Amino acid sequence: MMNITINDILFTVLTVAVPIILRFAFQYFSAKYADSKYASAMNCVFNAVEYVNQTFVDTLKQHGSFDDIAQADALNKAKNAALDIMDAGTKMWLENAFDDLDSWLTIQIESAVKATKGVVSNDSE
Repeated sequence: MMNITINDILFTVLTVAVPIILRFAFQYFSAKYADSKYASAMNCVFNAVEYVNQTFVDTLKQHGSFDDIAQADALNKAKNAALDIMDAGTKMWLENAFDDLDSWLTIQIESAVKATKGVVSNDSE
């Protein structure tokens, strides 16, 4: 007759359960970390867009000189501002998460510009 003890049963259960629990815990905390880094990056992008709008774009628009060259300059200023205020960990996460950080920044900045235009036009109505 087999002599199975409680220790044998616990050892078997823990051998199976611990790796599964650790995998789910790793996935959970990895997702939380990614969410945190992405939110931080987007916050930097929106702050950079607001900064460039207030210090550069608004003045040019008031003088009627916001042309394609100024628009490209504003984009570069926003990229630099976003990267300047972004912490090193977020930059590293973005570089690992996305193949081309410059393209990601361009897309996010353009999206933020459109979002802030919507807010401005809704407030003025």
